[in-house]
Amino acid sequence: MRLILFLATLFFFVDEVKSTNIVDVQIDVAGYKKDTIIFGSYFGGERKEIHPVIRSNDGKFHITSGKLFPEGMYYVQFLPNGDYFEFIFDSDQQFVITTTYPGILDKIKCSGSAENELFFQCVSIINVNRSDADKKIKMIGLLQFRDPERAKELQRELDMLNETVVQQQSYFTQRYPNSISHKYVVASSLPVPDEYNFQDTIERKKADQYVRTHYFDNIDFNDGQLLRSPYPYNMIQGYLNMNLDSPDQLIAAVDHIMKFIMRANDNKKVYFAFLARLLSSDRPKILEYAHVHLLLSYVQGGKTPWISKADSTQLVSLAIQKEKLLVGKPSPDLIFETKDGTKKSILANDARLTVLYFGDYNCDACQEGFSGLLEFSDYFKDKNVKVVGICTNGGDEYKKCFKYAEAFHVSFDFLADPVNGRKAKEIFNLPDTPVLFLLDKDKTILAKRLALPELYKIVSKELEKDKSNE
Repeated sequence: MRLILFLATLFFFVDEVKSTNIVDVQIDVAGYKKDTIIFGSYFGGERKEIHPVIRSNDGKFHITSGKLFPEGMYYVQFLPNGDYFEFIFDSDQQFVITTTYPGILDKIKCSGSAENELFFQCVSIINVNRSDADKKIKMIGLLQFRDPERAKELQRELDMLNETVVQQQSYFTQRYPNSISHKYVVASSLPVPDEYNFQDTIERKKADQYVRTHYFDNIDFNDGQLLRSPYPYNMIQGYLNMNLDSPDQLIAAVDHIMKFIMRANDNKKVYFAFLARLLSSDRPKILEYAHVHLLLSYVQGGKTPWISKADSTQLVSLAIQKEKLLVGKPSPDLIFETKDGTKKSILANDARLTVLYFGDYNCDACQEGFSGLLEFSDYFKDKNVKVVGICTNGGDEYKKCFKYAEAFHVSFDFLADPVNGRKAKEIFNLPDTPVLFLLDKDKTILAKRLALPELYKIVSKELEKDKSNE
């Protein structure tokens, strides 16, 4: 009797544990040889790993939890190549996903979740168009700086492809207007102006203005299901990409985005952090103006109370430093030393254009690019273009800077600081080296953080301007 009672208690206990797993997603992957997958979520515009999942004895992967996950988009990633698929958690978090590896999106299916059955129908439409979209995205990235007009044309083609996909997805999801899948389809849809003649400049401008005005109509920044998906973040990034023609236009775009973010209640801190992260990127360089504006207008302006005082102080300090180094601002000056100990300003010349080169003598990337800079200097030395090398090594290492310059037979000015060589990195906000700045005849920053091909192009263009003005 006691044994029976013990067994009954044991089975009751096991049953009780099982019932607490209100999340139970079974993933059956044919052809996948590894015993681990990665389970993660979307948050803040990024995919974030939650935890690895080990294959169970039944050959499947089980995502289980005694507590429901917040509703939104999640993903499963496969090793070692990083292939992944996405799925949705709504209020029902017990279902089965089957797929094959590789080609995980080709035959992916779900049973036990109407939401994911619908979502995977939408995924299949994307999968059919993915190759064409990926090619366009790659070309846009390559041409963004080399041929901006062609890049814009490709972006329009990509937008049209996106709209075609959205329309096809809407065919399935509009019958389920309360589904998360429908919400995601709507959120990824761009506003569509009335038909217009693209060749007509006035009509095109009106259509562009319509798109800009209504760009975020389908995004509810207070919605947690959208917060845990890529769509609002993609739209923010897309809106910035539409407004890269000038610093003023980009700053106005940031203010427009911030109107929506500031209405987002508890979500505003997530979207603000994402926008700030986007604007802190080095490319395209025009983002720097908007980043400075965001930090000074909103953080220094006291509009971000969720950011701690210490962090606010640090962000404002960064913005003030970056503002001093914006293109169009006068270059900071430094007094460094020549090899013979003579003190000299890094700006002490009357050249039409001055190139400031910042680099450590023992930096691999600096050494690789240095020979190219020597060729550049030789090519432009008779064209009123001056190169100034500034060694950023500190302490006793400054003497090695001159030995390094000697070994390379450097013919242009090469300066170092015996006391604080790192000062150049601090003053010019250089987290890494090598870095090239280009100054005009008034020692105003004309361009910065240039690759050598960009430097050749800009310098040649500036000298051509001089010829046309003669």
